Amino acid sequence: IATVVTIAEILKNNGLAVEK
Repeated sequence: IATVVTIAEILKNNGLAVEK
């Protein structure tokens, strides 16, 4: 199940985007 990985990646990307 890659759902957890996908969510983790999205949160990671969102965190980086928001921080910039």
